[in-house]
Amino acid sequence: MDTRQSATTRVTLPPAHRGVVPVSAKQAGALHRGLRQLDQWQRASARDGAPVPIERECHTQSALMMVEPIAACGGEMSEALAHLLAALGLARLS
Repeated sequence: MDTRQSATTRVTLPPAHRGVVPVSAKQAGALHRGLRQLDQWQRASARDGAPVPIERECHTQSALMMVEPIAACGGEMSEALAHLLAALGLARLS
């Protein structure tokens, strides 16, 4: 794994309440930047011929599309998205 990708800041998210996780604009912005870095790393790895698991690439793309509008002003994300971000190594669930 590339050191730039592993050095991505992880955002600590509060516990979910009724299936949603409140997210500030600052937290969402950090997650969005981390997802963009991960996406760029995956694309560069694929161009260099390194195997990038398609499932992980799909999760990254999906999360990027869902986090982008939240990054504009904060709001809420689903508990499932929070778990996906944790699985990608971008968030810690408290």
